[in-house]
Amino acid sequence: MKGRKFNNSNLLMWLALIFFAPLGVFMMWKNKRFNKPARIIISAFFSMIFLAGVVGTEDVNNDASSSLMADSQQEQSIDDGKEEQNKDQAAEEDNKAPEEDVKSEEDNSEEEVEADTKLPEENNQQENNQEEDKSTAVGAGKDESNKVTGTLKVHYIDVGQADSILIQQGDSAMLIDGGNRADDTTVKSYLDSQGITELQYVVGTHAHEDHIGGLSYIINSFKVGKIYFPRQTATTQVFQSFVNAAKNKGLNFTAPQVGKTFNLGDAVCTILAPRSSSYSGSNDYSIVLKVVYGNNSFLFTGDAEAVSEMEMVNGGLNLKADVLKLGHHGSKTATVVNFLNAVNPKYAVVSVGKDNQYGLPSQSVMDRLKSSSIPVYRTDESGTIVATSDGNTIEFNKAPGSYKPGNTQSSTTQSNSNTQSSNNTQSNSNTQSSSKPSSNSGSSQAGSGSTGTNDNTVTPPATTSTVYWTPGGKSYHTTKGCSTLSRSKTIHSGPLSSCPKDDPCDVCH
Repeated sequence: MKGRKFNNSNLLMWLALIFFAPLGVFMMWKNKRFNKPARIIISAFFSMIFLAGVVGTEDVNNDASSSLMADSQQEQSIDDGKEEQNKDQAAEEDNKAPEEDVKSEEDNSEEEVEADTKLPEENNQQENNQEEDKSTAVGAGKDESNKVTGTLKVHYIDVGQADSILIQQGDSAMLIDGGNRADDTTVKSYLDSQGITELQYVVGTHAHEDHIGGLSYIINSFKVGKIYFPRQTATTQVFQSFVNAAKNKGLNFTAPQVGKTFNLGDAVCTILAPRSSSYSGSNDYSIVLKVVYGNNSFLFTGDAEAVSEMEMVNGGLNLKADVLKLGHHGSKTATVVNFLNAVNPKYAVVSVGKDNQYGLPSQSVMDRLKSSSIPVYRTDESGTIVATSDGNTIEFNKAPGSYKPGNTQSSTTQSNSNTQSSNNTQSNSNTQSSSKPSSNSGSSQAGSGSTGTNDNTVTPPATTSTVYWTPGGKSYHTTKGCSTLSRSKTIHSGPLSSCPKDDPCDVCH
């Protein structure tokens, strides 16, 4: 009986090893069949057979699953083909619809586009950016997606050696800069003549007087919706008056954000600069705006110079425009080759004073425009210039001007006849008064018989007045005691006509 039991348990163990190795191994070790080395060999052998069987089963299952997925995809492909066929049949039926239905759908689509352009700017920024992208081929032809009504008028107001630009579209108006303080009534009278009673936007490009000087008077005289101004401050009375005028109207300055868009009627305005938070030169803080109207576009650059221009070139935004307002009144410090090529304008406009003391526009910029066959319109030669766009073509109210640089001969002659001075040295005590009455009125002249320079000059300089500058600076100074010169070791002086600097100092001028 015992031998039979032994044989039965042995049989069960071997069956378990063959058909389910883990159980057989467990039984063999529990009952201590065979010696230990034999148990190890038998356990390893049957465990390997068992694992091989398990892996083989998984492969079979995977093959079956792959086959099922392939069959499913094939069925889905057949269903998709049937669905496409049904869509084609439905499209053919739609194309057979009456013409009245097609016209009705087009009318509804146009109404939706017009409604979209009137959305508040905070909800419509993404759509405006899309419209900006569509303007890459500006002026290339009629595009229904840029459909506009009426005209866009851009007035480059003649304010001498300064900037002031009025833009009108429908009942909306925007003023970019307001000229010098002495130009405030000139700008207001021009706005009145155009029937302006409200300015949706006022843009002060930067803090220099020849751009914001007249804006305080304009803000006090008209209803204003929003004021754009860069993150820039100045200690001048002109700037403080500008700030006070905005405060008195309960308005805040809105800082420009690159890429931000807003609507002026049907026109879309995009801010392109400034792109940095701080600059070494005041002019590079200038707000740069691109205005797109249908398939036409205009670029307004304030006094932005090479640093800001190259930031825009490298910034990835679309700079192409039909009309370019030359930066910094046509100075050689702006309108660099790479920027001009990126804008690729059909026309250029420069706001500059006749026979100005800086010799602007510069010869290099005029030569650049001439070599590219870009017509230039000049306020010093033609007065106020008006460009009118219907969304496809642009017409000017004046003929293009010349490519001649600014006239500096008269100021040089005047300087030589009235001032006895060496090249870039101090004016001597025999400096005569300028022939211009305005330069003498209320100003102090160098005393007869005195020596050295007049360090207390604070009146606006005439071309014969002594000014001061440093080799590495960007501005000239009307007084040697200017606080910005206190740390300068090398200070040059001489008549303004021979000064290599274009910009007056914000502190002492």
